[in-house]
Amino acid sequence: MRELSGRFTVVDALRGAAAMGVVLYHAVSAGHVERLMALFPAWVEAGVLHAGLGVAVFFVLSGFVIAHSLYNRPMTLRELGRFTLKRSLRLDPAYWVSIAATIAFAVLSSYVVAGREMPIYTAPQILAHIFYVQDLLDYPAISPVFWTLCLEIQFYLVYALLIGVSGFRPAGIVAACAVSLVWPLGLGPELWSGLFLPLWYGFLLGVAVYWTWQQPRLVPLFLIYATVLLLSGLWADDAFRVVCSATALSLFWASIYGQISVGLNWRWLQFLGLISYSLYLTHNIVTGGIFRIATMLGPRSSLGDLVWWGLSILGCVSFATVFWWLFERPSMDLSKRVGQRKNAGCPPQSPAPIAVSQVPH
Repeated sequence: MRELSGRFTVVDALRGAAAMGVVLYHAVSAGHVERLMALFPAWVEAGVLHAGLGVAVFFVLSGFVIAHSLYNRPMTLRELGRFTLKRSLRLDPAYWVSIAATIAFAVLSSYVVAGREMPIYTAPQILAHIFYVQDLLDYPAISPVFWTLCLEIQFYLVYALLIGVSGFRPAGIVAACAVSLVWPLGLGPELWSGLFLPLWYGFLLGVAVYWTWQQPRLVPLFLIYATVLLLSGLWADDAFRVVCSATALSLFWASIYGQISVGLNWRWLQFLGLISYSLYLTHNIVTGGIFRIATMLGPRSSLGDLVWWGLSILGCVSFATVFWWLFERPSMDLSKRVGQRKNAGCPPQSPAPIAVSQVPH
């Protein structure tokens, strides 16, 4: 099969699955379907709760995609500004609208739900959210899903600065990966809350996969890096670390065997990948709203939980689709247009997979 429009179908599919995992996780962790969960063994609920580790998948995928978008582009101040502008245009509009929607929903709930107090949001708190620094400044979260964006923005900027300083010499990436091991291995000092370093390894695993794909001589170093994180995660019972490592190894396999642009190309999964950012941003308010209606209509049974859960998933996907069309899609188009460099040469070509014979066994 040929590459489809230059897309990484495996990346899109994993992104969609990860987003749906987070949707399922929040419904269970919030106790919305506790009657239904009571019918099953404890491991079923534990398994669904582990679906929240889709966040770990997001971090690795982000590293892979950002490494692809910046590969072999000299990181001058102008290029750094262009990259920052493109990221801002791509992420900010949908994120800002989701902040407003979350606040509006919380205020509406205080009027509709008996005994629910009017939420208090301060201007500094909202401003900190707008600039992705609420965790760094220790402001209460407006939504429990926004914390990942605070880290993602740090990942992007630090990586751009890293390649600006080191150029595209592998030594810079190798050094960053080595530094990132300090915190998961329990060797690093306690850091300011909200700082990216403790989870930097997740993003760098994705970066390392892409660089290894481009430069096969890095395969042994990547495998050592991923294996150290995987084994240390298993030893420490750190599921987040294990999922990051497993995701990176899966991307590595898909890359070297030529599946990265054709694998997992199921239409429904690709669609979830398309709307995954909107789904992630908005699913909590939709889930909360639908189950609030269910509660207001009277007592529920386990079967009722199942029906309402199905309706909430359908509602989340439907709302995210409209949200994507109204807010995310235009910002994506704007990012592509405004962020393009004038008189730029040909866009970076899609990389050729590493031949299997080049990979050490």
